[in-house]
Amino acid sequence: FLHSIELLRQNYLSINNHMANTDVFIFHTGDFNSTDLEVFENHLGAVGVLRLVDLSGTKYWARPQSNADDRPEDWYAWPLFSEGYRRMMHWFAIDVWQFFDELNKETGCSYRYLFRLDEDSFIHAPIEYDIFELTKTRKFVYGFRMCAYEMKVTQRMSNNWLKGHPRFAPQREIDLDMCGFYNNFFVADINFFLSPDVSKFL
Repeated sequence: FLHSIELLRQNYLSINNHMANTDVFIFHTGDFNSTDLEVFENHLGAVGVLRLVDLSGTKYWARPQSNADDRPEDWYAWPLFSEGYRRMMHWFAIDVWQFFDELNKETGCSYRYLFRLDEDSFIHAPIEYDIFELTKTRKFVYGFRMCAYEMKVTQRMSNNWLKGHPRFAPQREIDLDMCGFYNNFFVADINFFLSPDVSKFL
């Protein structure tokens, strides 16, 4: 994680004053404290840019109501896909957009674009351009690092969903050769993911 922060500083934040329009949120589940924040800031070489956000005990790190009474042992691919892993997927697919929407309302901030890195994501080469400005100027809503081909689990999710929505006519069948999004690294327009149609789908 410290190496990821160092590379973020070296290959993005320290270039062309990118640090001036970037806040770095470190979402965690009780792993870090203010002492850790000092260590992280030393690696980043800046104070006030990093924000620790503990999701544990919040509505963002809880089972969806529809799964509240589940037995994890009955879940597909348990324990490979643990409850913590599933919550992380739910956070980055659904809840993170609501978090920033609520943060904007509570603080008067206007966060619009999100650039995600996992703790083991590394930026190995300098990024000269402003990621957020490029996303805004070109009206992109989502950018991702590479293709992650659809897997059999995708077929399973699709089939289960179709059972509950028999009138839905899919535009295509799941194709295991179809490119999907590898999303441990993404750039996204928060407003797009908060739009009614997208929110309903998610």
